[in-house]
Amino acid sequence: MSKVDHCLSTVNRPQSPPSVVLDDATSLQKAQTRITCASTVANCLDTLKITFWVDWLDSKVLEQLEDAKQVAQSSVFDSEPIELSGHTFNCHRTGTKLFKYRLVKGDVRLLFSPRNPDSDFPNTRLEIGSMSCWSPGYMRIYSEFIKFVELLGGVVNKERISEAHLCADFIGLPINDVPVRNEDHWITLAHNFNYRSNRRKFSYISWGSGDFMLRIYDKALELENNHHKKELFMDVWGLDSLVDNSVTRVEYQIRRPIFNSFSPKIVTVEDLINSLKVLWDYCTNDWSRLADSPVDRNHHQARAKTDTWWEQVQAVKWKGDKSVERKKEYAAKDFIRLGKQLAGVGMSLAAQAVKNPDDIDGVVYYAQGNLENVIRSMAENKPIDFSKKMSRKINEARNAFSDHDY
Repeated sequence: MSKVDHCLSTVNRPQSPPSVVLDDATSLQKAQTRITCASTVANCLDTLKITFWVDWLDSKVLEQLEDAKQVAQSSVFDSEPIELSGHTFNCHRTGTKLFKYRLVKGDVRLLFSPRNPDSDFPNTRLEIGSMSCWSPGYMRIYSEFIKFVELLGGVVNKERISEAHLCADFIGLPINDVPVRNEDHWITLAHNFNYRSNRRKFSYISWGSGDFMLRIYDKALELENNHHKKELFMDVWGLDSLVDNSVTRVEYQIRRPIFNSFSPKIVTVEDLINSLKVLWDYCTNDWSRLADSPVDRNHHQARAKTDTWWEQVQAVKWKGDKSVERKKEYAAKDFIRLGKQLAGVGMSLAAQAVKNPDDIDGVVYYAQGNLENVIRSMAENKPIDFSKKMSRKINEARNAFSDHDY
C-alpha cells in the first residue's frame, strides 16, 4: 500500500486496468491508496453522466432489448436479466422519458433508445454512480463502455457530458467545526440556501439548485446504513471504522447548461478531465466562498477574508491543464418570437381595412402605417420618456450580444 504523509493530501482513485468492465457493487476492488494522517482529503468525481449519439450498424441489440423488456413487463418482477457481449444486466420493464430501455448493473445505468443517430436528442446514455466512480474508476467504466458499444455493433458519432459531481472528502473534520451553516459567512452567486439536521444533529447545507449546486455534508453519517458503500469509502479513507471518525464532504453538482457557459465549452469527457482544475477553482473562488466572519454585503464583500478551512478546500489538487473561462450569459430576447408577435398585431390592424386575405402588399402597407403612427405619437407627446425607453432597449440589445465576466 502506498502512503500519503503530508497533511493536505489529494487522492485520486487509481484507474484499474481494463480487464473487467461494469463491475457491480459486490465485486469492488480494494483501494490501492491509504490516507494516514489526521488532516487529509480524498477527491474524485462522484457521479458522471454522459449522453451519446450511437449509430447501430446492427439492429440485433435493439431487438434483444425489446424482447427483454417485453418479458419483464409480463413478469411479476421489475426487471429481466439480459446478457450482452458477455455482460449481464437487469433490463427494467420501464424506460425513462427520453430512453425506451433501461439496463442496470450495480450503480451503473445504461439507457438506450431506437432514435436515429442524426436526431437532435441522444439515443444512448451512460450514468456512473458514486461507488463505481471511485472503484473501479469512472475513466475505466467510460473506456470499457465505448468498447462495449463497439462489440454490440455500434459506432459513437458524438458524446456530451450531461452531469458531473466534483467532490472532496475531509477526513477527521467534523462538519460542526467549520461555520458552513452560517449563511452570513457565505459569498456566492447562488440564491437558494438550505440546511438540515439528522436526529437534531446538523448534517447538511446546500447552495443553489438543479444545474449548479454546492453540498457540504456529514458523509460518515450518510453511510451509516449503507454497508457496501461504507466498506468502500472506509478503504478509500484508510479508516478501520466510522465510529468516532468524522468525514465532511464538499461536493459540486454541475450540469450541461453550466458546462456550455464556459468558453470554450466543456462537451466531452476529455474536455471535462482536462478542465477539472479550473472548474474547482471557479467553484470554490468565484461561484462560492466561505468567509471567516459575517460578510458586510454593503461594503466590498469581495474583500472579506477567506475562512482558513475554505483555503484548504480551494487548494485541493485536481488534474487538468485546459484553460476555460465562464462568461456571463445575458438572456437575449427572442427576436424571431417578437417579430411573429408584431406580425400578428399588424395583421389584426390591417384586417380593419384589407378585404382580400391574399393582398400581402395591402396588409404590409396598413400594418406599417398604423405602427408608424403609434410610434410617432409616443415620441411627440412624451419625447423624454420615449428617449429613455428607447435607450434602455438599445442597451438591452447590446448586452445580449456582448461578453461579460462573472
